[in-house]
Amino acid sequence: MFLSCSSPLWIMTQAKIDDPKTPRPDDVEFDNDAYTNPKYAGTVWYIADHLKDPTKPIIPLAALPPAKRQLDADFIDSISDALGLGNIKPRDRIRHGHRNLSTCSLTSVVAANWSGAYKYAKDITEQVGDEVKNGWVELPLPVPSTWPFRLEQQNGISQGLKENGDPKVRRATDKGHGPDSVNECIELVSKLKLCTNLQIGRGAAILTTADEGPRATPNDDEDPNDPSTIADDYRTYLWKIDLTAAYRQVLIHILCLWMCHTSWDGNVYLDRRMQFGDKSAVEGFQSITNLILCAAQAAIDGNMALRAAVPHAAHLWQYVDARPTNEAYRRWESERTNELGEGPQLRLTHTDGYIDDFMGAVYGLSLIHI
Repeated sequence: MFLSCSSPLWIMTQAKIDDPKTPRPDDVEFDNDAYTNPKYAGTVWYIADHLKDPTKPIIPLAALPPAKRQLDADFIDSISDALGLGNIKPRDRIRHGHRNLSTCSLTSVVAANWSGAYKYAKDITEQVGDEVKNGWVELPLPVPSTWPFRLEQQNGISQGLKENGDPKVRRATDKGHGPDSVNECIELVSKLKLCTNLQIGRGAAILTTADEGPRATPNDDEDPNDPSTIADDYRTYLWKIDLTAAYRQVLIHILCLWMCHTSWDGNVYLDRRMQFGDKSAVEGFQSITNLILCAAQAAIDGNMALRAAVPHAAHLWQYVDARPTNEAYRRWESERTNELGEGPQLRLTHTDGYIDDFMGAVYGLSLIHI
């Protein structure tokens, strides 16, 4: 078996759990041409079904049926069409999956996990189990699901503390170890520019020049779906939404799956969702964030096609379109109109996104809930 109880990798796994300082073994590589019948070399094969049931055939990975999507591809297509965007990458990622475009060789690699995975073994075990239940990774096998394959090292990274004081651990995949690694063979077209706190602060500072009066105290019976129940005021607020497991909402493209194996506790797992550790994932998810932001802002600005795309929000637009009547705002609007004219400079919101974080500034407490 690939990770039998007598295999060196299984023994090393147990050793690392007992003592995370145990030296990590070197990667093991299998040259595709040397270990593949020449008739079948150069093609990636999906072998998992055959391993589980020998009566089932080994098929090219490209023939594997797509996994169930988490996100609504038709909705993404509709807002892309309404915006008239020429960039088709975001809608392709949602419908068909993320392509890392790595040019790494078809060499198969077996890599042992980093010490952080064993230092936080309990957390990694829980996360792997949850991801199997969620369908983000395929059910475990004792061997990889494809040939060739990349079985990459994972790590446990502490990112602050939970409310109970325990470390908050993120499971990450190291896809950049070695010159022929997946990440090293990804060529990014350009350096990605992300929003900064300074940009958000500037947007808020502009809005605060229209501030007037005290901050509202929330009502006891507020219903976010009914803005008429929400206390309001004429003050500026900062807001932020952090998406949960954002990368894991996006499929990995079928042709890239062979690069997405990990191992844990004697089993091998095939990731079906975008991995934390993929060099191309930052740009990949940011492009989706940018699309959502553009669509949301256009809807706020009055684009009727985009408003029609979210019929469940139809009753909210009257509150979004309403303009404040207080003296400080009227002065602010008049000054900006005289100086800059009509247009986006009169928005009551400033919205931006940093990968999987949506944030911004808004004028009036009730608009935060909308």
